[in-house]
Amino acid sequence: MSARKIQDETEAREHIAKMRESGLTLATWARSAGIDGRSLHAWNVNLSRSDSNAARKTPKVRRVRDVKLVELVPMSTVASSARYTVRVGQFAIDVDARFEEATLRRLIGVLRSC
Repeated sequence: MSARKIQDETEAREHIAKMRESGLTLATWARSAGIDGRSLHAWNVNLSRSDSNAARKTPKVRRVRDVKLVELVPMSTVASSARYTVRVGQFAIDVDARFEEATLRRLIGVLRSC
């Protein structure tokens, strides 16, 4: 009886699982199952490599209690102490660097109507 080669990954995984469950060596199990030992060995090596590569690519998860959290608060890129005075006729409007242009336009319009 000639030993049969393994055809695909699914079949290889099934035979490897059965071989491990049996406790026999790969060569002994392959002979008893009528499987080509070299074919089973090649599949075993290749699947072990791909499984270990996949395990390495899986990101490691850290428990939250091991991580220190820092709250980041956005800061204005313009100094908040900067002040500007806009004069319209005899009136003046003081604004800081964070003024909204639309609001200032409305205020100037009101002052011009006076």
